Amino acid sequence: MGSFTFTTFSTFKLENVQLRENKKHSILYRYLAYSYIGGISLTFAGMIVEDIKKGRKPPL
Repeated sequence: MGSFTFTTFSTFKLENVQLRENKKHSILYRYLAYSYIGGISLTFAGMIVEDIKKGRKPPL
């Protein structure tokens, strides 16, 4: 049987399922919030930095 590897997303989802199955809901909710809110925030920050580097006015 062939081997497989996890992607970042599949590892993230596996950890979420494991936390839910182990009834660690408070950790799960914080992990989800930090991951999604943090990821979206850093994406926007990167877009703003790129605009500044290219001499454009950031969309604020």
